[in-house]
Amino acid sequence: MEWVVGALGALLAGIGVNAIYDIVKHGSARVPQILRRSALTREARDHDVETDGLVTLVTWSKSRKLTPDRIETTYEGWSPRAHLFDEDVWHEQVESHRARGDAGSTAYLTALAVDHYESHAGQQFGIRVAESDYAETLATAQIYATDPELKERLDTALAGPLDGFLDSVPPTSLTACVSVLSREGTVLLMRRSRTVRVFPAEWTVGINETMKYSAEPGAAESLHAVAMRGLQEELSLTAADLKSPEPLITWLGWSRQSSSFATVNLVRSHLTEAEISERRGESHSVYEHDKMAWCPLRPRAISSIITGGKTPDGSHSWNYLAPLIALELWRSRTSL
Repeated sequence: MEWVVGALGALLAGIGVNAIYDIVKHGSARVPQILRRSALTREARDHDVETDGLVTLVTWSKSRKLTPDRIETTYEGWSPRAHLFDEDVWHEQVESHRARGDAGSTAYLTALAVDHYESHAGQQFGIRVAESDYAETLATAQIYATDPELKERLDTALAGPLDGFLDSVPPTSLTACVSVLSREGTVLLMRRSRTVRVFPAEWTVGINETMKYSAEPGAAESLHAVAMRGLQEELSLTAADLKSPEPLITWLGWSRQSSSFATVNLVRSHLTEAEISERRGESHSVYEHDKMAWCPLRPRAISSIITGGKTPDGSHSWNYLAPLIALELWRSRTSL
């Protein structure tokens, strides 16, 4: 009996020491793994992002990280090539959007080489980035949503060889979705303002930023750079505020809902919830969101996001990308 009491005492002492360490390092004590559920709900685990209109192209993991030195990026500028939507109806939409003042530089992918590690060449991840503009991006999304024939044409190409799809993809954009963990280990949730044009009043897991194309030498954005710019513009966070100097990219794919490319990026900040909230209030793009909240990186909370549970305002209005980002965050949580 004495050894049982001794073992229990040692266990409690260990938990106490770990709690003190967590408070010193993270500002709060985490519930010991042995005392909490460690798996997502079955419904969350079984969630298929294809049902959200998302097509996975490449994923990365803890043992195969996509670091900046492992990306070879070619910038081809504006490409005059024929594409899947190269019809009068698409060009008319582009001109219509330009006439309304829809402008701004965007960028998209036209080639991709996967870092499969099965050969020397496979050690590097390669992409080719082409220039587009906001009017073209809007036209591509609108045509996909309203023209059944052209929609089927794109879906057929997407279901075929990836090289063929990328070589003929209509001019569009690439969005970096960036999930942010606080010093306490909680997950940032943001509600898009009701005044923004795209997905108003929807809750996102972190922030989103659209890649820009620049012809200026050294000014072209990389996959990591667009995520860092988003953190700076929307939260006033820099590399110095992060545990790692660059985001952890875990997913690259195609979004049917916006007819564009997207990446999932994960970062952990040295700053507390309160400090990040204060930084956000000083940011350039503070108008893009009207509410922010934090949720624990715990199975129940993450499962709720994935399965469309209540948002912090009780509306269930999650952005369609939220389940994907929550899944990627949970899958890669030990890498942060």
